[in-house]
Amino acid sequence: MDVIRCTVDVVESDAFENVTERASGFIDWKIAAEFVVGGALGGIFGMKAAVRLSAKKRVLNYVFAGVVFSAAAYMLVRTGFHLFSI
Repeated sequence: MDVIRCTVDVVESDAFENVTERASGFIDWKIAAEFVVGGALGGIFGMKAAVRLSAKKRVLNYVFAGVVFSAAAYMLVRTGFHLFSI
């Protein structure tokens, strides 16, 4: 029974913190809306691109591998410049 009471207390305090945080102005609603719109548009265009590329499975694999290697190269270059800029 103590576990249930403890869980209810945590849920109530989280709900209170959410209301308090919203009321105190910590959330920038313009930036939140930009994230929502960007995520929705990215999902729509990504889905269309995936459907188009799914007919060519090999191309889709190469595109994905290219994105992964590009991200890895970017991180290595950024880290290398940071490490060797003494």
